[in-house]
Amino acid sequence: MLRKTSLFLAIFTLLLGAGYGLVVAKFKIFPYAALNSAWDAVMGDNANMLQTGPWTIGIYEGTDPLDIRPTEGARNPVLTEDDVTDIKAAFVADPFLLREDDQYYMFFEILNQANNQGDIGYAKSTDGLDWEYGQVILDEDFHLSYPNVFKWNDEHYMVPESHEVSSVRLYKASDFPVAWEYVGDLLAGYLFVDPTVFYFDDMWWMFSTTPRNDVLNIHFSEQLESGWTPHTMNPIIRDDANISRPGGGVIIRNGRPIRFAQDADPEYGIQVRAFEITDLSPTSYAEVLIADDPVLAPSGEGWNAAGMHHVSIIQAPGRHLAAVDGRDR
Repeated sequence: MLRKTSLFLAIFTLLLGAGYGLVVAKFKIFPYAALNSAWDAVMGDNANMLQTGPWTIGIYEGTDPLDIRPTEGARNPVLTEDDVTDIKAAFVADPFLLREDDQYYMFFEILNQANNQGDIGYAKSTDGLDWEYGQVILDEDFHLSYPNVFKWNDEHYMVPESHEVSSVRLYKASDFPVAWEYVGDLLAGYLFVDPTVFYFDDMWWMFSTTPRNDVLNIHFSEQLESGWTPHTMNPIIRDDANISRPGGGVIIRNGRPIRFAQDADPEYGIQVRAFEITDLSPTSYAEVLIADDPVLAPSGEGWNAAGMHHVSIIQAPGRHLAAVDGRDR
């Protein structure tokens, strides 16, 4: 009888635990916010710094998008947590650039110290060198980062990372650059990390990884807002945290897409490499490493001494302008 009772209790405990786990995953009832607050109370302002850097943002430029260097006229870093005026920020990171009517806009993650959650903010510049912080423009009940911003058919769109709610969400500007409306989910039901959307060869494409940083997946669609389908070769990269995680927006160079990958092994956010995509279709994929040397690497001193993990490059008058981020430890 005792053995039967013990077996029953073991099965009951297993089922109870599995059921609770499903409820936590679906309804987010586990006290994550309370635990984060307790951690912050113990660690103080350094709670996030221990794992993150902190990250700050700089400006690079070059005549070739794959040969960029710190801009002489920019006082890097051009944006730090101290520039954020409407919330108390732990860091700023993941910058994406856009040029509109001779004005430069930068969209980026702000880690909010109040809840250890990422919000999306923006800054603007008339020359791409001196930046003025604007405000938080997107704040959800979950973590946001990596604000992939682009223009399509005279409308501005944003695809930030929202893997905390197991989705890839599309936003559309109702009053660019400060107001954005949720359009819908492009993908759902999986942990899509750093989704990177681009248009090439009459098709929409999306790279993404997972929280482990060691796989790269592709989805594609003929329409931006719907119809996204997984690539038949997924994952196109497996078990390689050195080159899997996206490291910024895809650019087109000499008629071919260039993918930027951040190096996350042996630690997160080391450097950024560039890959030229030589074959891209719904059923095939191939890429080559453009150079052994990374596009971005830690400098060994100052604001980017210990690592760099993101680049956004746009065409500017007479040069390619790049927003990058770096950490000092």
